[in-house]
Amino acid sequence: MSAKNSRFPSAKPQADTETIDKQSGILALIARPFWIFFGNFILLISAANIFAGENKTFYVSDFVFWGGVVALIVVRFLDIKFLNGQTATGKPATIKHWRNYAIILTLVSAAIWAAVRTSAYFFKA
Repeated sequence: MSAKNSRFPSAKPQADTETIDKQSGILALIARPFWIFFGNFILLISAANIFAGENKTFYVSDFVFWGGVVALIVVRFLDIKFLNGQTATGKPATIKHWRNYAIILTLVSAAIWAAVRTSAYFFKA
């Protein structure tokens, strides 16, 4: 290897280092657990509060629930776009993964919210 090559490393190791930095940075350490665990926990607690609430119209838990849905979708997008996000199985995620995630999350959340709101309306005196 010549002296010229040893002083100027190739771009490939730098790109690999950049990918590792993005995947292990503080934002990635916050984003992944949020969209995998904590954000869904917020939805669960909000749904329970909607059911247990005494008011039969919209209230804070509804806004927290839908804000949580939006936050999950946005955080997942940012994770994929800027933090080299991965799927839950460790494969590189794409915008197609995000689109599917956003659609499924929205549909499931709407079904859960409607079921909780309906049951809270009919089963609460």
